[in-house]
Amino acid sequence: TVASICGITSRTVQIKDNDAHFDHKISETLIDLTDMFIIGIKVFSENKKFIQWMLQPLNTLNGKEPINLIQNSVGRTLIKEELIMFSTGVYLKND
Repeated sequence: TVASICGITSRTVQIKDNDAHFDHKISETLIDLTDMFIIGIKVFSENKKFIQWMLQPLNTLNGKEPINLIQNSVGRTLIKEELIMFSTGVYLKND
């Protein structure tokens, strides 16, 4: 999935030398994805719960699954914002 988002094949990642660097666009995408995952794992305390959240349709995303929005930086930013709002209790009802 990550290779697809970066516009490369998984084989490209596998055969890349340890000293070689990705180009600017791929590096930015990898950093953005990493940032999103760090936030998600902090919010849910474990990978499994975060992945489950990524796979469920969310009303706040018009019924879309977050995983389907990570193809571009706008979608990743939306997901990060959702995670931050979720973690701060924005979606909790006030009595």
